[in-house]
Amino acid sequence: LFVATVEGDALDCEAGDIEIRGGRVKAAVTGAASKAIKATGNVAISGGQTLLVTQGNAYYNATDSDIKSAAGIRCTGSTEIKNAQLHILSEGTAGKGINCDGSLMVENSIVKVKVTGQTYAYNSSTTSSAKALTADGSITIKSGTVWAMALGGDGSEGLESKNTLAINGGEVMVAASDNGINATLAIAINGGKVYSFSAENDALDSNGSFVLNDGIAVLSGAAYPESGIDCDQNSFKITGGTLLAIGGDTSLPTQSSQPVVIYKGNMDEGKLLTFTDMQSNMVASYVVPRNYQ
Repeated sequence: LFVATVEGDALDCEAGDIEIRGGRVKAAVTGAASKAIKATGNVAISGGQTLLVTQGNAYYNATDSDIKSAAGIRCTGSTEIKNAQLHILSEGTAGKGINCDGSLMVENSIVKVKVTGQTYAYNSSTTSSAKALTADGSITIKSGTVWAMALGGDGSEGLESKNTLAINGGEVMVAASDNGINATLAIAINGGKVYSFSAENDALDSNGSFVLNDGIAVLSGAAYPESGIDCDQNSFKITGGTLLAIGGDTSLPTQSSQPVVIYKGNMDEGKLLTFTDMQSNMVASYVVPRNYQ
């Protein structure tokens, strides 16, 4: 059992990796850009229960010419979470739940992250926003339960990869002010159950391609011009699974191995959208979360 309530960083490894193999870890930190877990290498959590709370605001570091933010986990390497329970709450401006320069992988774990802070702006061109889970490398969710909430206003995102993002199984639920699920190169849903809600932007935003190979995905974007799915004019393939994407606009599939329904029209908040077969048997129902035109 490790308990820390400190101003600054709690678990800090300046020359290597941090590994938590079990037990119960609790760290609550305050202070500007404070970190509950910080490593110059990798962070691996392979068991036990970990609870991390940060309350520090972001600030501009003139020496590095960069904005520094508080984070539950911050590492310059990769983060792996296996067979563990991880809960993170970040309440300061531009706070991050998990922030790594390498890749992020979740397997057979319960990961619940909530960030509440608003965007921090040093000037009009230098800003930083709250992110629940963000990685410069790839994000892979293999199995387990992942909840990501980032409702701090403009720029607050749930899952963000500067590389590729893949959901292979498990249950993923995202609620964000900005993009719910976002990746620079590609997004693939290969299984599991995925729900993403964006209050102000796209439920799923890929600057590259998007493919649904299996699983169930319900993607609820904001009103026009935002989308349930936005992958610009790039490849959008459906090879299996079940998809419901709703928004003011949407990217259209470039290839699908199964029937697709595309509906354009008005929808009212709270109304029930129901799909039936030829015998009027219900196939699926969905409560419309907001007004659409």
